[in-house]
Amino acid sequence: IFANGLNHFLSSPSAFPQRLWKSGVFLFLPFEWPFGIMGVLLREEHAMRSKYRKYVLFLLYCGAMLWLLLARTPNEAGVPFSVYFHTHFNPVPLRTIRRFSRLLQPPVRPFLLRIALRNLLGNIVLFIPLGYFLPAISASLRKFYLTFLSVTIIITTVELAQLVFMVGTCDIDDLILNLLGASMGYGLYRLTNRG
Repeated sequence: IFANGLNHFLSSPSAFPQRLWKSGVFLFLPFEWPFGIMGVLLREEHAMRSKYRKYVLFLLYCGAMLWLLLARTPNEAGVPFSVYFHTHFNPVPLRTIRRFSRLLQPPVRPFLLRIALRNLLGNIVLFIPLGYFLPAISASLRKFYLTFLSVTIIITTVELAQLVFMVGTCDIDDLILNLLGASMGYGLYRLTNRG
């Protein structure tokens, strides 16, 4: 601990007194000051590790999502783009959601139920981390509308890329469900970071 404190002091000696003053270390009794200094340094080190972990987790999440959404074999059947576009592009809001919702009504067929739940819940759940991580790693995205706008741009780009590279569908309902999930993630961020 002492070596970390000394290294921290030597790396930025001019900022060290300001950190101590902001932390209230100077309010401790004279015999407690070494412990107060170490407490400040440990809190700062923990905050740096926590932020580093969030970045690593976010990068792993982004890699997994890109692989999941874009790393498919494009157009195995050799369908022309015009036909692919016509069958894999849905600009009508709630069309796909209604179609999958009908599969949840009786009589329920287990195979179709799995498909409906995977599509509806998967499109929500998989984007909860995006709504959480963006404000967690970027102070400029802490306002809801900025996170929402960023997520909208990211998801729209991915949806269009799936269509252009013919590796998936470009569906407005995917965007709606993804934004719902990201909004839930933002709400989770706000609940866990009230300070």
